[in-house]
Amino acid sequence: MAGPDEPVDGRSPAEAEVEHLAHLESAALRQGASVSASELEHLPHDIEFGNRLLLHLNTG
Repeated sequence: MAGPDEPVDGRSPAEAEVEHLAHLESAALRQGASVSASELEHLPHDIEFGNRLLLHLNTG
């Protein structure tokens, strides 16, 4: 699962993941999609790097 960055402020990875999913749920609801954090957690997804990042990784 692509998720949050490393936890901050003494939070555990599990806490950061819960916060990340809650943020995604809230963003989806603002867009009119009724979906829960737990549903989002189980959706399949792909990550695609943009051209700028690919160029950076290839020349890094």
